[in-house]
Amino acid sequence: MTQLIWSLLKTVSSCRVREKAILCRPGELTGRIFKRGFTRFLLVSTLYFVFSTYLAQAASKDPFYPIGLCGARDTNAFPVFQAAGFNLVLGNATQEFLDTAARYQIKVWAGAGRAYGTNVQARAIQKKIRQFDKHPALWAWFLVDEPEMHLIPPAEVLNAHRLYKSAGAKKPTTVVLFKGDAAHDYGDIADITVCDRYPIPWLPVADFGKHLKMARLALGKNKPMVAIVQAFDWSYYPHLLGPGLGPMRPPTYDEIRCMVYLALIERAKGILFYSYDDGPGKWRMPEHPETWDSVCKIVAEINQRLPLFTADHVWWPKRHWFDYTGRRYNAALEASVQSVLLKVKRGNSVVPPGHYILAVNTTDQEQIYSFVPPFERVVKLQVHAENRILVPKNNWLSDTFKPFEVHVYGPMEPGDRRPEDRRRRTQDN
Repeated sequence: MTQLIWSLLKTVSSCRVREKAILCRPGELTGRIFKRGFTRFLLVSTLYFVFSTYLAQAASKDPFYPIGLCGARDTNAFPVFQAAGFNLVLGNATQEFLDTAARYQIKVWAGAGRAYGTNVQARAIQKKIRQFDKHPALWAWFLVDEPEMHLIPPAEVLNAHRLYKSAGAKKPTTVVLFKGDAAHDYGDIADITVCDRYPIPWLPVADFGKHLKMARLALGKNKPMVAIVQAFDWSYYPHLLGPGLGPMRPPTYDEIRCMVYLALIERAKGILFYSYDDGPGKWRMPEHPETWDSVCKIVAEINQRLPLFTADHVWWPKRHWFDYTGRRYNAALEASVQSVLLKVKRGNSVVPPGHYILAVNTTDQEQIYSFVPPFERVVKLQVHAENRILVPKNNWLSDTFKPFEVHVYGPMEPGDRRPEDRRRRTQDN
């Protein structure tokens, strides 16, 4: 597109009436001027049409929001993934794998070879990038998994990133981190940072949100973060956690859903689930239908509410309150109910445009949570997809949250901001 516009501009700039046209016979000069002027008009009109069409298409095109699945080993399962609503898998950079993914409108996140340490597969990586970087199904390149856990120095990860880029990689590079604060050391290397914190049941759900927050703050506003949500049982990997942590289990539907919305609160630019199939003797989600059904149900909800997941996060003068004051902090010492204001610009049939408040109970206890709406003239507030309405009392809205429950309020009309209301003090956090 850029090359086309540039060539048209050069053509337009060359369409001039040269001085030698003065030497033409009477009548011929007028014809030449008319001809050249018409040519210039035609080219400028064409340029305007092409450029305006390009801008209109770019504005109307929905951004790609990854809803992915790790452990996609078998291409025969792609119809299942597509039917469930996934648009991304962690897989292989091979012709068959990428072509099959393209047929089912699924993107692929893949590695090209070992790019760090002493056994760098430079030639294999260069070959893979030349073959597949331009493949329409390839989403991004996988550099390294959890370098902070494997004690891989940031300098080696940087060399891996440079190897991919020097080989001609135009698709983004990615690095996966288990600890969110490791983004301070690794976050400025790859194009995309992925956080894969798996807390259930040995840590509280709030630990997931805490590490996403640390990663996001370390990355800043310009580096995207993608979250991987736990959908497996740690008992299949006893060597990784060690003894003494008690019985293991996969996360419940409510816990998985809570982590998904915590990822939204922490501004994740995509969500994946680990894992569909890790191979013989390891976790295989098809053998655990309850977990698979929970993930599929949540993925369907993400697709229905996609305008929320791609919405702008808006600052608001949040004033909130917890009726159970002894429960107002979660295990990560943050507010038990996390809430954000979202602005949906382009909605759909489920989520129309407007402002929404998303609130997530991050604890396994019931909470009664109150807040002041961010805009004036909010005389009632719809609880999205729950067929009920909240009515303010003295400017405050109050709602009950079951353990790990999520509520979405809106849409709201953006009237003037409320004046300061000091009749009820806001609690910390």
